[in-house]
Amino acid sequence: MTNRLLLLALLLSITCPAAWAQGPAGAEFQANSFTNIHQYRPAVASHANGNFVVVWQSYLQDGASYGVFGQRFTAAGLPLGSEFQVNSYTPSFQSFPAVASTANGNIVAVWQSYLQDGSSYGVFGQRFTAAGLPLGSEFQVNSYTTNNQDNPAVASDANGNFVVVWESDDDGSSYGVFGRRFNASGVPQSSEFRANTYTTNPQFRPDVGSDADGNFVVVWASYQDLSGWGVFGQRFDAFGLPQGPEFRANSHTTSFQLSPAVASDADGNFVVVWQSFGQDGSSFGVFGQRYGDLIFGDGFE
Repeated sequence: MTNRLLLLALLLSITCPAAWAQGPAGAEFQANSFTNIHQYRPAVASHANGNFVVVWQSYLQDGASYGVFGQRFTAAGLPLGSEFQVNSYTPSFQSFPAVASTANGNIVAVWQSYLQDGSSYGVFGQRFTAAGLPLGSEFQVNSYTTNNQDNPAVASDANGNFVVVWESDDDGSSYGVFGRRFNASGVPQSSEFRANTYTTNPQFRPDVGSDADGNFVVVWASYQDLSGWGVFGQRFDAFGLPQGPEFRANSHTTSFQLSPAVASDADGNFVVVWQSFGQDGSSFGVFGQRYGDLIFGDGFE
């Protein structure tokens, strides 16, 4: 189970315990129809009506190493149309996809692409209608192109505005976490911004969650807590302004806490999950923390 699928399970158990107690809704299903060689690194996003889309990276399917592909499904898990290619630029590698869905079912997918921005990895995206048709052209997310910009994540608000975050060699010390806001038409609403204020050592593997109004929270792994890696975050309003200071999500600080994921409900309540080494007594276990409103901080822990 990927971080995002695990996070969805945890969030459902918190917000809809009765529904979750009913167990699986149908049998396990295969998302990819192209089965040659490797299909992996999946990500998933759900629409308000329960339809959902899965994206993944696939080897040699686009004719040149890794490409990004997707499949839409009904709320009952039935395929909607055929598997589709997300990236239009195909030289070299397109990998590590992430996806978000808007209230009307439109889709925005992002990924890292090698050498497309002129210098190692860059972050690119493509918008789609609810029917899986491209909306406009593939677009470049990052404006800073030196060295690597990679491992993107994306979240959308109820109106289709979205925010993309990624890790970049650009915070003056090592990797930092950067982001950019876009409107529903895919037009940038800001220049790049740095999510982390602590810049010593690396900050990497970010994720982002948004409420219905566009307020959002970014989380990442940072080498700054009492014993190495910990999980940290920053809240932002819909205009991209920080709300309060950077915060640490994990209270258990022994050994490593890594690979965070985050999701928010429409009202801005959010949950962060991560993997923690040795905390459950046997190698890595999965832990989480719930928080209150993104802006007003109700119940913020």
